[in-house]
Amino acid sequence: MNLNTFSPFVRYAARSYLRAPFKIGRRIIFDYEIIFLESGSFLLTVEDQAYVCNKGDVIFLRPGQPHCLESLDDCSISQPHIHFDLCYGPYSELSYISFKDLPYFTPEERTWIQPDLFAGTGIGPLLKISDMAAFRELLFSIISDYFCKNQLHQLELKQKMLCMLQMVIRDNLSDYEQAAPESDIAAMVKQFIDYNYKNIISLDTLEQQFHYSRYYLSRAFVDYTGRPIIKYYNEKRLVYAKEMLQEGAGVTQVANELNFNSIYSFSRFFKNAAGCSPTAYRTMCDEQNT
Repeated sequence: MNLNTFSPFVRYAARSYLRAPFKIGRRIIFDYEIIFLESGSFLLTVEDQAYVCNKGDVIFLRPGQPHCLESLDDCSISQPHIHFDLCYGPYSELSYISFKDLPYFTPEERTWIQPDLFAGTGIGPLLKISDMAAFRELLFSIISDYFCKNQLHQLELKQKMLCMLQMVIRDNLSDYEQAAPESDIAAMVKQFIDYNYKNIISLDTLEQQFHYSRYYLSRAFVDYTGRPIIKYYNEKRLVYAKEMLQEGAGVTQVANELNFNSIYSFSRFFKNAAGCSPTAYRTMCDEQNT
């Protein structure tokens, strides 16, 4: 985790009240969310593990983390919360608050899922906060600034979010300097490719997304997976292309699905990777199925 890259962008901050009974189904968010459970209780499920959240709890949800929540005992809740990107990036002002699960994302929406810089740290979803009074004051100040939008409010929000993140890291990651070894960064790159392999990805894309040099990311990825980044990416695309062709899709359809700029560039990619043209591969599959 490189703290020098932190430049928080507050996407949304508000007091929020949910009247029981309520249920937010399984979803993945693009960004981070901090929730303060001001009153009431609810059942939170994160990556298939259930947590009962009670009044006074602080919840931390991370990008790409499947979760859902529902009311308990007909209990309504007050839940001031903040949605934010940890590092301002090209999609920060494009993306919205997601209420969808990953299979329902468009290819473009999958690129909006922020790298989880806390991956591998074990932080959350329930946070420890040593100075709750200071945390509450800061939280409501951020919410007020978000809605008032005074002059230079963007800088005020960044400043206050950095203070909040300092509290969170100090109280929950005492060894934060070692919180994200190369293996965790490589795992984030792998996850990004797994979500987005239908799109065009280059080392330039990964540099912009993860705020590390291509050389650092490439070395970390090889150490973690045993394969170069682009080789892994191309393998994912080839597997998907073969599956579509086996299911009867046309060559043009597959090329479009994988966002190649032409059928010729797709055919060249496929032949180099598979040793035969996509047309020949589909013919072979058809013969095997008859």
